Amino acid sequence: MTFYLDTSVLVPLHVTEPNSSVAAAWASATGDPFVVSDLAAGEFAASLSRLVRMKTLSLDTALAIVDDFDRWCDATVERIETEASDIRVAARLVRQPVPKLLMPDAIHLATCQRLGLTLVAFDADLAEIAARLGLECILPG
Repeated sequence: MTFYLDTSVLVPLHVTEPNSSVAAAWASATGDPFVVSDLAAGEFAASLSRLVRMKTLSLDTALAIVDDFDRWCDATVERIETEASDIRVAARLVRQPVPKLLMPDAIHLATCQRLGLTLVAFDADLAEIAARLGLECILPG
């Protein structure tokens, strides 16, 4: 099994927050490979930028975390590209008003579907939608 790490898991793996210990325990317990998409990496960086703007993190700390994240990705995960077909599939998924699905989350789901990956996320609503699409999803903890 290969695990696609959603941003909701990536952030607590690298920034101390309430789900950090759960994310770290789950990540260290699994022996299966991880993948991180271009989109998830971009969302990770955007999350740190938001924390800087909110004055939760200093700029220097955020930059150090991003550097650590890049090194972690190089050593630990397979980076995968988001493809145009993922965007097209995601655009179809978000046309349904219920359940509410944001475009970035739809792209994560489309990428998992295309590559046959298991989504790992802390977002229960996203996990429910993934299950409806026939995708495997793990909620750590």
